[in-house]
Amino acid sequence: MTPKLFILGIGNETRGDDAVGIIVTRSLGRRLKDVAQVESNSYVLWNLLQSGFSQSNLALIDAAKACAGFEVGGWRRFEYPDQTAAIKGAGLCNTHSVDVVSMLQLGQTMQTLPPHVRIYAVAATEFGMTCSLTPTLADRLPHIEAEIENDLVQWMESVTCTSSR
Repeated sequence: MTPKLFILGIGNETRGDDAVGIIVTRSLGRRLKDVAQVESNSYVLWNLLQSGFSQSNLALIDAAKACAGFEVGGWRRFEYPDQTAAIKGAGLCNTHSVDVVSMLQLGQTMQTLPPHVRIYAVAATEFGMTCSLTPTLADRLPHIEAEIENDLVQWMESVTCTSSR
């Protein structure tokens, strides 16, 4: 049976904190292996948009630029497409060839996007050429992973309750 949740980590492992989406997703893959399909490669989104998702729920995890009120290691959740304007203003780090919102809009146009999409933006600061997270973000990593895992589990429970009615 195909899991109802697809988690995709977005980022670049050679661009410092931009790797946080990939790192968190890999951890969640080990923790949620029975309930989610997990990928940590930005190019997978494009491939899946072309072929379509078998899951009804998609969670994207990506780094976003930290700012006042959104400190390093914090995270925010956005519902797509309801919060598109907020997502565009979230400062998702675009070290990718195409930004996340544009890819989601393309998937919506192609009618290959799952009906339920969440984006988790993790506040980060260093996006230069380095293969390690900043110490502050690295220290917060276990908390980020646990909090996003909890949020995803609650989301899947609410979707299961809603669909069984």
